[in-house]
Amino acid sequence: MKKLYQLAALASLTLVAGQASATLVNGKTSGQPSSVVLGVVDRDQNSANFGYTFVADTGLNYSDFVNGKVTSEQNWDLTKIPAFASFIGSTNLQYSIVGAYSLQASGATRNLNRDAATFGDPADTQWGVVTLSQSAGDFNLGKNNLIEAAGQQTGSTGRVNSWINDILSKGITTNGVLAPEGTDSFFDLYFTLGSASLFANQIFSLDETAPFWWISDPNIGTSNALPKIAQELWSFKLTSDYQLAYAPAPAAVPLPAAVWLFGTALAGLLGLGRRKAGLATAA
Repeated sequence: MKKLYQLAALASLTLVAGQASATLVNGKTSGQPSSVVLGVVDRDQNSANFGYTFVADTGLNYSDFVNGKVTSEQNWDLTKIPAFASFIGSTNLQYSIVGAYSLQASGATRNLNRDAATFGDPADTQWGVVTLSQSAGDFNLGKNNLIEAAGQQTGSTGRVNSWINDILSKGITTNGVLAPEGTDSFFDLYFTLGSASLFANQIFSLDETAPFWWISDPNIGTSNALPKIAQELWSFKLTSDYQLAYAPAPAAVPLPAAVWLFGTALAGLLGLGRRKAGLATAA
């Protein structure tokens, strides 16, 4: 069953994990994983909105995904959001989606089939980030400095958390539009952070299917290696008619009863054939 979310500031949304937050959550406080936030930047040089950034709270949080609560397709209609109206018609929009959690105590994993008896986080959630990327290889520490981006369990805020803080500092609490600062968009200044950032390969165009990942490691070091947890959470897509959709892992398709009956009958026939062959040999 599909769920349709409207990211309007005044909407009262019933979500997978409960009621939507009244404001964006930055994920810096123990027990409060961040909002999962959509960012869209207008790259169309002929658009009056060139360089502007639209941001919106999806109404879901980091823990919803990391604890496996989002199990069905989710849909959001951006055309229903007044703040997005000026982006409609642009020929070059790009987007990304992020969330994060900075655990304030020593952490162990207890998410997505990972458990620890000593896990004591108030939100029952391991620290890390959720973000878009083509592959797990994009999160190689030598390229993207994951420690800074994710926020260690010792209390560092991390880039994702700071980006949500930057949005809040501009007076946006759920969704809105941010003007360029000088020659740079808010998106590029505070979100992509240049080629060395976590987001170097995490920006997608309309109609591109964007794999969605959970990235974490409670014992992360500075080695040039993949994180111990780089788990795909399936995908998002923002379409050219401005519909955002999340697709979860496809459910296993059960075999029809007829297939099982056919298999049983086939096994019986094979057994009968072997018995007849045995009798023929004995004779």
